[in-house]
Order: sequence, then structure tokens, then C-alpha cells
Amino acid sequence: MKKIFYILFSLFFLGEVSCNSSSSGETKKTKAEVGEGKAKIRIAYPKIKNINLSFNYTGTIEPSKEVRISPEIMGKIKKITVKEGDSVKKGELLILFDTRLSGLQREQALAAVESARVQVENLERELKRLEPLLASGAISQGEFDKVKAGYDSAVAGLNQAKAAVNLSGYQIKVSRIIAPFDGIVARKMVNEGEVVAPGALGPYGMLTLMDIKEVIVKAGVGEKEIGFIKKGMKATVEVDAYPDEKFEGIVDNISPSADPMNKNFPVEIRIPNPEFKLKTGMFARVKILVESRENALVIPESAIIEEKSGKIVFVVDSGEVAKKINVKTGIEEEGFVEITEGEITPQSRIITEGNFGLKEGARVLVIE
Repeated sequence: MKKIFYILFSLFFLGEVSCNSSSSGETKKTKAEVGEGKAKIRIAYPKIKNINLSFNYTGTIEPSKEVRISPEIMGKIKKITVKEGDSVKKGELLILFDTRLSGLQREQALAAVESARVQVENLERELKRLEPLLASGAISQGEFDKVKAGYDSAVAGLNQAKAAVNLSGYQIKVSRIIAPFDGIVARKMVNEGEVVAPGALGPYGMLTLMDIKEVIVKAGVGEKEIGFIKKGMKATVEVDAYPDEKFEGIVDNISPSADPMNKNFPVEIRIPNPEFKLKTGMFARVKILVESRENALVIPESAIIEEKSGKIVFVVDSGEVAKKINVKTGIEEEGFVEITEGEITPQSRIITEGNFGLKEGARVLVIE
């Protein structure tokens, strides 16, 4: 019995020794793989590329021209030649008023002109006849002045009649509402047969005409950025309706005064719109190109560390240790930063991950 117990005890002891030896070897192997005392990092190489300084804003698409057409006279609408969405040319007839009353008034005014002219001519002849009589004393000054007053009144009546002719002619002229420019009928607020008067339709008028061959995006630019924006700068516009397209435009106008509500400066970007893809009221994202650099040396933005003394970048030197480089930066775009000063070359191994809290001279392990 003692012999069996001794054998079992020996086997248990040998098993324990074997297990402990195996576990100890596994731990040392793992430490050796990760590299004891080394900081894990990732690197990237600088690139030579074109880089742009751009400012991003939002705005709303507006027409380059817009007019709300209201009547200049009170009248009945005889004919409307367009409907909403129609394209029209400058000078094209849009609305025609009934001109029968204006025509009759013009005829009446012309008759009054003729009557007043005859009266003026008669009194003028009478005055010429009385002038020598007045000189010879055959008639008194009062008698002459009475005829002269009649003549002056007749001349005034003639002028009034002529004004009535002009007024009726103008009423006939403005009864034809024509397009002031090429555009699209965006809104129609009246129908044939309605009687309308100036101001009766409020701010909408009878028709709204828009020119959207070019459109405008108005963006609000803050005080810190307005000094960079110049008229003529290039801009790109994106809208949700066409997610894969960018529409090119230019800065067309910069307001000299800020909006009193939000303190931003209104800036207008003009965009050609020959296919009428951009519609008024669309929400737009605007990028204004302020500055462009060709063949700039750039590195990932994550490589830049801000210190009290300035900006630094860590690189991996030939001894696989971290080296701190002081740098100055320029334009930032889409995750890349331009390096304007510092000992950085396209061959430099820039630390982009694991660089925060890293000490100069620390041993590093580059991981993929």
C-alpha cells in the first residue's frame, strides 16, 4: 500500500513541475514578441501635393433676378398668356388688361384737345385784333384783360386735354404686362376676369418672374474670416439633390456691413445654372477657395502636437528611437497639414499614432 502511495505522489510532483516550467516559458515568449520597453507607434511618410485653404459655409439658393409684377392701374384682366413654370423671353406678353374703357377715355380726351385748340386759336385772333384798339384808346385795359384771361384759360384747358390724352395712352400701354427679362414664371396669383388694383395683391403681385440661368447663394461670414474673402474668389457649391456633383461659382459681392442679428457679413456667390438644376430655396453647402499652394510638403494632421513652445512632430530616427522636431505649419485641408518650417523631408518617418505622451529618445516599435 505504501509503495502505491509513493508512486502516485511522485507522478503528481513531476506533473506540477512540468506545468510550471511550461507556463514560465510562454510568458517570456510573449514579452519578447511585443518588445519589452518599446512604445508601439504607427508612422506615415510626408507627401508632396497641392493643398488649398478653404472656408466652409451654408446658405440658400436664390435667383440672380426676381421681380414681383404688380399692376400700375386698376383694371380687369382680359388674358393671361403664361402659367407657373413657363420660360419667357424679355418683352414677351404675360398679362393683357381690358382696354375698352381706356380706349373710350382716349377718344374723349382727343376730342377735348381738338375743341380746346379751336378755342385757343379763336381767342388768339381776337387778342391780335384788340391790341391796336387798346393802343389807340378805343377800348379800355379792362376789356382787353378780360379777353386775355379767356385766352389763358383756354390754353390751360388745351394742356389739360393733352395730359388726358397722354394718361389714357399710358393706361393702354401698361395694360400690356410684358416680361422685363428672360426668366421663369415662379408664381401666378391672379386669373382671367379678375379686377385688380395697384397694391391690392400685397407683396406677391400678379406674377413672380425669376432668372435662374445664374443663381446666388448668400452665406454669412464671421468677422475672423471676412478679411480673407475677396471678390472673384472661386467657390464650390453642393446640394443634397445632386450628392455627386459640385457646382462652380465665384464670390460676386461682399457686404460692407454685418448683419445686426448674427454679426456675420453677407457674401454672395454667383453660380452658372444653365440646366436649371439648382432650384430656389435649396439648402447649399459652400466652400470658398481662399489660397492654394502647389507641391506643398504635407503630413497627417494627427502627427502635430501642440506644446507651450509651439508645434512639434515626432519622427523615428535610424536607431528606432523617437526624435522631436519643431515645425511651423501652413494650410490645413482634409486631414493634412502643410509644413512650412522644420527638418522634415519626404523620407522622414512621421509618428502619427502613439505620439501623445511620447518622450524624445524613447525606443519605439513600428506596427502596421
